[in-house]
Amino acid sequence: TQPPPTTTATTTTTQPPPTTTTTITTTTESNQAPFCCSWNFSTCGGSAWCNLSEANCNQCGGRAWMQPNTNCIPLDGECTNNVSGCCDPLGTVRCRGNKWYRQCRL
Repeated sequence: TQPPPTTTATTTTTQPPPTTTTTITTTTESNQAPFCCSWNFSTCGGSAWCNLSEANCNQCGGRAWMQPNTNCIPLDGECTNNVSGCCDPLGTVRCRGNKWYRQCRL
């Protein structure tokens, strides 16, 4: 007599591949340099070339190589009601005029 046939059962379990999370940090760089060429002691001038460097600013005839400051009154701006509000990074600007009209002037 022969022994009974042997049956072998194989169970295969399929696992999903491990999950990997990748974090990508991107930085947006501003085209505006921290310093720029200004003619009004408040904002940057409109010329990209003049805003590239202090030397370029000097060649363009800019008044100051500085960081923009929009929290003050620009040169030639009206300061009648805020006589101490003029942008004055070089210490040369004063609110000048009379009691009816004043301007930030050199």
